[in-house]
Amino acid sequence: MGLLDTSLQIGRSSIMAHQLAMDVVGNNLANASTEGYARQTTDLRSAIGIRTMEGPYLGLGVNAESIQRLSDAYLEQRLRNARSDSEALKTQSDMFQQLEGTFNELSDSDLSTQINDFFSALSTLQGNPEEMSVRRSVVESAAMLTDSIRTLRTKIDELRTGLNAEITDAVSTVNSLTTEIAQLNVEISRIEAGGTETGGANALRDRRDLLLGQLSDLVATRVVETDNGMVNVFAGADPLVMGSRSYDLATEASTDDGLPIANVVFAADGRPLDAKGGKIQGLIDARDKDIVEFVDQLDTWTAAFIDGFNRIHSSGQGLDLYASIAGTNGVTDTAAALNAAGLAFEPETGTFEITVENTTSGDKKTFRIHVDLSATASDTTLTSLVADINAAIGAQYPQVRATIGAGNTLRIASSAPEIQFSFGNDTSGALSALGVNTFFIGHDSSDIALNPIIEDNPGLIAAAKTDMPGDNSNIADLLAFQRQSSDALGGSSIDTFYQGIIATLGIRSAAAQDRYTGSQAIESAIQSQRESISGVSIDEETVNLIRYQSGYQAAARFISTVNDLIQVLLKM
Repeated sequence: MGLLDTSLQIGRSSIMAHQLAMDVVGNNLANASTEGYARQTTDLRSAIGIRTMEGPYLGLGVNAESIQRLSDAYLEQRLRNARSDSEALKTQSDMFQQLEGTFNELSDSDLSTQINDFFSALSTLQGNPEEMSVRRSVVESAAMLTDSIRTLRTKIDELRTGLNAEITDAVSTVNSLTTEIAQLNVEISRIEAGGTETGGANALRDRRDLLLGQLSDLVATRVVETDNGMVNVFAGADPLVMGSRSYDLATEASTDDGLPIANVVFAADGRPLDAKGGKIQGLIDARDKDIVEFVDQLDTWTAAFIDGFNRIHSSGQGLDLYASIAGTNGVTDTAAALNAAGLAFEPETGTFEITVENTTSGDKKTFRIHVDLSATASDTTLTSLVADINAAIGAQYPQVRATIGAGNTLRIASSAPEIQFSFGNDTSGALSALGVNTFFIGHDSSDIALNPIIEDNPGLIAAAKTDMPGDNSNIADLLAFQRQSSDALGGSSIDTFYQGIIATLGIRSAAAQDRYTGSQAIESAIQSQRESISGVSIDEETVNLIRYQSGYQAAARFISTVNDLIQVLLKM
């Protein structure tokens, strides 16, 4: 009976091994659509044989040594790296698309259209400089233009604030992932007895690899598996997970240009995260570099527009004269030279004129005021400028007095209603820098606005350089400004510089999309390589199922035959 017992053992081992193999195939098929699942195979090995009474060695069937999880650690790391790169580029590409939508060029309400509409209104005023309805049209067009610029800036700031909120959310997600990875490390090490029984925690390993992939979407990581089955996860040289311990990230609040900024640091010691890829890096780059670059360009353009337009406007005069005026821009120090007194736009050495007129008698006189900013002890300050104006005008028109107004501004007022004044021929830029006789107020895209005194009285629009009827000479200069080169814009005009912003945005957006598309192709290729190793093929598993089923059936027939032999012996 010894050999027959051995035969039964051989048949039994085959049935059990093939049953297990079919169960593994069934598990593969059940998880064919499970994200992160790695295909498993049964390691079937011939059982060690015994010496028979007849002398030869006889095998004892087959043993299912282990259930192996098919995964290539090097390929998994390559895939994680590709995912990090792809997510960073996707974030950047998405930001550029949103930024393009914010500028909304090629629409009927884009900023380019508003600019052209404003200068078109000025052109109409050139032909009708004394028509009040045309002047109101200029005011309305200017108000729409400044509103559009501020709205554009607000939307860009909102986009940047939204990216900042996404960074905070991403940090929270990173902490959740690293905490769970550390917990899985403990479970995997326990189930696999510290690395001596590998393969016992395949489902947990699948889950851990899935989380590692999701973590790499957020921040570029390097994963190192230790002998005990745990993994250590690094961002740059800094650990995010070390065995059973995770290291949380946090955000430190700061501000930039009045907007909240979340700086990503390690919660334990405040070290900044060295993120070289992933969504977080993409968000940081988009928030702190890409958007800031376009905000800076928009501010540069707006500042040049305000300063250049105001310099021309402040040298002209309108239909109406001033009885009083207060500058819109104050200095930080009334005793400091005007070009070092904290003004957004710096004046220079030159002169400007104040013409005082008695509207009753028609008498008038023009006074030239010198501004010296040659870096000497006699440089013009706000205090000295007030004194110079009073000294020049006071002897003949004591009713007109210059003073330092609220906020350290220049204020000029007449105490007699019939005595009024106007400005002209400012070669120093002092009037526009101080906000006197200007068309716009503000210093960049966040605060540009139409000067309230112009909005209240369109008759103060400085269309002329003289009081001659029909004089439109200053309007001609304002119209020419649209296409004049500007030193503040590197020699470009306001037209070409703004179009350059739009062109650059389009080029950068297309380039970002191309880089993202390329990264997707790389990720897809590596993912395909991973699937060829770890992915479940329904066709391949079906073939394996049929093969193991045939083995099971053959083992059953073998046992049936051995059983018949036993029955024969028992009947003897």
